[in-house]
Amino acid sequence: MNLPHFTEDPLETYRAVEDCSAVMVAAARDQDWDRVARTKQQCDLLIERLRRYNTAQEWPTDRQQARLGILRQVLRNEAELRRLSFPEAAQLDRMLASHR
Repeated sequence: MNLPHFTEDPLETYRAVEDCSAVMVAAARDQDWDRVARTKQQCDLLIERLRRYNTAQEWPTDRQQARLGILRQVLRNEAELRRLSFPEAAQLDRMLASHR
């Protein structure tokens, strides 16, 4: 995956972060940890790009809803990536829950 050209539209950058997170999940499912690491570096650059946008401005409702939908998907992808990366963590959670 190549980084998209710089855009002044933060929503496009959010979409690129979502794409990166999906690529990382797919790579983790294939156990291609080198690809996960490379894609994470690209994702980090996109997130840094988002930090430079003026976040104080109000977003129109439709764009705000789109942004929130993207963020929700990124969070789901991140949870899946953690699950795939640390399967023993899920086992530990089950063991701890059974002792409560």
